[in-house]
Amino acid sequence: MNLPAFEKVIINVSPLICLARSKHIYLLKNFANEVWVPEPVAKEILY
Repeated sequence: MNLPAFEKVIINVSPLICLARSKHIYLLKNFANEVWVPEPVAKEILY
């Protein structure tokens, strides 16, 4: 059984965009139990 490496992580915009574009965003759930996206990062992605 593989458990996530971390309980919580905060992700920046560059790795988030890279994972999404490469269709590997699902890997985040293997990396941590919680992934936090700061509000400025979310705004940069959404707008």
